[in-house]
Amino acid sequence: ISFFKLIYFRTKSILSINAYKFADERIVWSEYHRKEKLLLYGFDCRVIQGGFSDKEFNQDRPNALRKVEKEFVILSVCRLDENKRVELAIKSFSLLKSEDIVFKLIIVGKGPEENKLKYLVKENKFKNIIFKGFISDSKLSDIYKSANLFLALDIGDFKLNMQEALLFHIPVLTTEETSISNELKNTNYVFSSNSEESAIAKKIK
Repeated sequence: ISFFKLIYFRTKSILSINAYKFADERIVWSEYHRKEKLLLYGFDCRVIQGGFSDKEFNQDRPNALRKVEKEFVILSVCRLDENKRVELAIKSFSLLKSEDIVFKLIIVGKGPEENKLKYLVKENKFKNIIFKGFISDSKLSDIYKSANLFLALDIGDFKLNMQEALLFHIPVLTTEETSISNELKNTNYVFSSNSEESAIAKKIK
């Protein structure tokens, strides 16, 4: 790292830390982030998790997962940027092979990585990967209802898109960075994997 970059990052760090220290209120999305800020900077935060009402979550779930006939639909809904790991989803998906089932990956969202991801799919001739672009909330429910599995591979320990998928009773595959409560684990609707392509493909199968 160059001297000037070192100065840049150090200055940015000092400004960030002081912004935290002098804030009237500090809010984080998880206990993990609360402990992290306490350990790194020596100040406490309030944990407030965005999400949905208890009423929405307490809907009756189907007794069995959606039946898979010949097509297994995997869904990703997120902003297409590096931290969302859509490239990882695509590369993991490309490892799925089956004589009995056709795997399909639907990617909903737009963002700075969109052209790069489309080029990756085209260049490698990955099949059955469909980019839907931006879809309004009113039309998104039909996309959710068509899916057999939701991918939430992005970096983060609390994920709203994962919570939204669960409202539609879709099983979710996430990464080990995500904090999953025992309550959620007991539903058998949330699964986790490390962030290697082969491990994700194996978990999907």
